[in-house]
Amino acid sequence: MVLSKTGMWLAAALGLSAAVVAGFVMFTSGKAGGVNLTSASLVPADAGVYVAFNTDLKSPQWVAAFDLIERLGEDDPEGQLRESAEEDGDLDWEEDVQPFLGGNAAVYVNSIDAMSFEVHGAVIAKVNDGDRVLEVIEEEGHFDLHEESFMETTFFSTDDGQVWVAIIDGHLVMAMSEASMLDVIEVAKGEKKSLAGDADFVALRDELETDFIGFVYVNMDQMLTEMAGGEALSEALDEAGADLALAPMAGVIGAKKDGFVFQAAGGGDPGIAAAMLEPRISRYATMVPADTAVFVSTYGLADAFDEMLDEAGDELDEALGANSPWPSVGDLLDELGEEAGVGSLQEVIGLFDGETAVAIWFPDGSEESAEGALMTEVANVADARDVIDRLVDEPETVFEEVNGVPFWTNGEGDAIALSGSDLFIGTEDAVRRLLAGAGEALEESVQYRRTVATLPTSTGTFGFVDMSSVLRLAAGGIPAELDEAEQALDAFIINWVTERGLARVNGALTVQPE
Repeated sequence: MVLSKTGMWLAAALGLSAAVVAGFVMFTSGKAGGVNLTSASLVPADAGVYVAFNTDLKSPQWVAAFDLIERLGEDDPEGQLRESAEEDGDLDWEEDVQPFLGGNAAVYVNSIDAMSFEVHGAVIAKVNDGDRVLEVIEEEGHFDLHEESFMETTFFSTDDGQVWVAIIDGHLVMAMSEASMLDVIEVAKGEKKSLAGDADFVALRDELETDFIGFVYVNMDQMLTEMAGGEALSEALDEAGADLALAPMAGVIGAKKDGFVFQAAGGGDPGIAAAMLEPRISRYATMVPADTAVFVSTYGLADAFDEMLDEAGDELDEALGANSPWPSVGDLLDELGEEAGVGSLQEVIGLFDGETAVAIWFPDGSEESAEGALMTEVANVADARDVIDRLVDEPETVFEEVNGVPFWTNGEGDAIALSGSDLFIGTEDAVRRLLAGAGEALEESVQYRRTVATLPTSTGTFGFVDMSSVLRLAAGGIPAELDEAEQALDAFIINWVTERGLARVNGALTVQPE
């Protein structure tokens, strides 16, 4: 029978049935035994992209995920999944789907021909019943498969050469090209190195949670090497110091009792971001109020800005000069500084030496009541006072002392204060509240602590959002209307940090406790 594109993709979807499950979670909505990525043992080591899924629906990860989905308002998500496969896909779960769910399924790509759009790679899934899997593929894909052999390994193909299928070492292999199928067979026979034996892959895999729903590995340098013109782009990125963009990275997404979590790690030199990614505990989280709805913290902005100008100043000047009225970054900073009443905006940026944070809260639960402040640790208090004096040198500025701290307001609801080495700029009520230091701090709140505790690393540069507050904000006096899932969301956190020589990003979307 002539192969249809629909049939081909249906078969691929069956091979990646776990991906369907993962999609179901996303659209409806400590380390354990771990997922054994057996599929990686059949993937060539030169794979540029490898994406895998946990296909054991009885694993702790899927049990936690289904529980979270129920708390987000869905009834019996696992049952819905089975029902959807049987009613919408006209499949019998036990006979047609369960044979595919052997523990892990993956898709890898090792090259893309930009001219012909030909992709080299394969879908590889650990299966429970290889014979039944081939039967389902033939039945549902309407394929007429012909037997072939390579290195004493049997595989099947269609007359038009669009599909190549095999069962190898208990895994379904659906290759995107004949060459890809032969690559997998050579890996299985030990003639080619596998991704599972690649040092970069192993190091990153072992640094991440071993229990997950989804796993991704990307080697951008390898991917570019296999593309036409890619080597030149790779060299250009390397010369520009974009090590992190080229270095191999890996990430996982999973579920815990309190929410969905993700983490990623990669090699490479963080460069100008090194200080920003140092592990640390935010001091300002102990100062802002517990009802803070949005909190972002970083470190060393002044040094990062200076390093950026040192490393890429000429390129930035050239780009700015060609596309704006300013011949250079320095000219732009000078003009902005003059408008602000200081010699150059770089003087202001230079004050952001230590931790810098932004906090926003909504006292009465409406957008109109927003209060917030930017705060930063300055290294030189005298320099900070000099810059402030020039910034506030306006007739409408009112000076006072609040709890012994110099405090300036402009009559329009804005304020600046310098308390020791802490500089505060924000709404007047927010700055006064920070100086008063009364009440529970964000760091003491149960919600914040519970959310931070989901992270597998220390905090570095991070952002926290109280979803339960932000989603409920009234606008123009009209309360927000939330669906059941939105009502159940608790908080979101994203974090960038360097630990054990790897740059990492991780985070979580938490669900309110039952």
